[in-house]
Amino acid sequence: MSLTNQSLGGVFKTLSRSCLCHFLFRFILNPSDYYKFIGKCILVVIVIFSSEKSHSQTVKPGGVGSFSNWYFSGDSSDFIANHATLNLLDLQENSKFKFPKFNGSSTLFLVVKPNFTQPKGERFFSLGDIELYDDRMVHGKDSTSLSFAPGVPKILMLKTQRSHRFKNDSLVEFKFEDSTLFSLAELIYFPKLKSRYEIRAVSSYLALKYGIPIARNPKWYWADYWSEDSTRYWDYAVDYYFNKRIYAIGKSQSEHFYQSQTRSSSGEYIQFSLDTIEPLGVNQQIGLSENSFLIFAEKDKDSTVQIAANDSINPLENWQVRLFNWSSPSDSLFVQLLSPSNPIKDSIFITNGSNYHYVPLFKTKGDTIIYLIDLSKLVNGDRYVFNTKERTPIYNVKVDNDLNKLMVSTDRGLNFESNRLEVLNHSSGVVLEGVLNNELEFLLDPGKYSVYVLGENNFPVYHQLVEIKDFGENIEQKIDNLPDHSINDFSMKVYPIPAVEGQRITLEIVTTSFTKSSYSVLNSLGQEVDKGKLKSEINLIHFTAQLPGVYMVRLFQGEKMYTKKFIVGTK
Repeated sequence: MSLTNQSLGGVFKTLSRSCLCHFLFRFILNPSDYYKFIGKCILVVIVIFSSEKSHSQTVKPGGVGSFSNWYFSGDSSDFIANHATLNLLDLQENSKFKFPKFNGSSTLFLVVKPNFTQPKGERFFSLGDIELYDDRMVHGKDSTSLSFAPGVPKILMLKTQRSHRFKNDSLVEFKFEDSTLFSLAELIYFPKLKSRYEIRAVSSYLALKYGIPIARNPKWYWADYWSEDSTRYWDYAVDYYFNKRIYAIGKSQSEHFYQSQTRSSSGEYIQFSLDTIEPLGVNQQIGLSENSFLIFAEKDKDSTVQIAANDSINPLENWQVRLFNWSSPSDSLFVQLLSPSNPIKDSIFITNGSNYHYVPLFKTKGDTIIYLIDLSKLVNGDRYVFNTKERTPIYNVKVDNDLNKLMVSTDRGLNFESNRLEVLNHSSGVVLEGVLNNELEFLLDPGKYSVYVLGENNFPVYHQLVEIKDFGENIEQKIDNLPDHSINDFSMKVYPIPAVEGQRITLEIVTTSFTKSSYSVLNSLGQEVDKGKLKSEINLIHFTAQLPGVYMVRLFQGEKMYTKKFIVGTK
């Protein structure tokens, strides 16, 4: 399917010829029909023109308009995720002379999957002054190197600013030279440069649709998955450990996005299906509400854990599910994945840290297993993970809701000096940290938290969701006896937001306990760029962010530590 501004002219010309021929024939037979026929013809022209114009204005990839060409919904025999790729010969014919003249600036998005194993410098297509090869993309006199893994799809984005001296008066043609090099699932062309906000919105739309991960982008500003209204489906500040693969089921009619089923486009096979499991390429119409999404995110496996051949495992333990404005008439979610070689644990539960719901093994089909999740039991907006409701043999996490206390300990008196604990607030993204020797206790505000134990190279060796509920009635009597590992009586602000590299950053730290407090600032490489002691109740600290990425501010009070992260973007 395609949407182009030029399509209106073709409709109008065809309709005009049809109206004229029909009018002459009717007028010769019955002249009195003249006025009636003219009225009907004008009405038809207006209805079709208005409908086409309205459609092109309201349906936008990522909510970003002003595109001139948008090609999607292919019918070839190849697929990326759950979507058929485009028939390249048909695309070449149907797009002929429909691209605007390439003058000035432009932005191009492509979703491609390489069908080769080794690049040979061969050309896939040319589009005006843009050429895609198996190892580079050429734009005018410039070239950008590209690398591909066999069969692993990519989102390509090219911003081109042509010189004012460049002028192309000829019509732009789309020509394929070696159509076997890539499969092409989607192409979006904007005849002007798009802003950073618009680029990340279109990238998020394509990444969710085709299951192509962007969360590990070295430029952290681009890692978030943005919805059309600028909220985040996947938030780096909260979900950063679940960044390996990200998929979605959902509906955004204004973006021409509808998926009741999605599957892996790279890595180990997994498929998520709402209501029923359909064949590849099928998205059953279920009646999802607008802007209703399920977000599935995977974290890396812990390579330090050795699993014996007879050890039972939880096949879903590395996955997280988030309900985002979720509303659907169907409550059945099927998760299909390859059968592991190890035995499967008998009882797997899905939990948001407060409630546990059993996830039954629905059936075994060939070399796959299928789990069934009852969505009616899940809370909209929450994040869920899968566990076995069993304590780990090493780590023990407990919540005392009478005291708003979180306790994390190592069993059997083990001492893990290299292990660090992170407690992450889902609402604010604030992180509390500490070294986990034998036991740590935190006072926390009510809310949902992720608890991570980090081992070597800060890799999460343990993860659990917990919920801190409202204060108990007897909190005043009990609070005095509680060891406090949290930071009290302070606030911290970072501005400007957003910040960019080379800019002067200001930290504002307010606390009455300044005589006991110090701070440090780490850049995206973990290098300390500033440190010092707090000197008054109100502290203004200035430094320059030389590198883009995620910065970390640590505030210390004795042995207690508070962490706040913020992002510095590129210029």
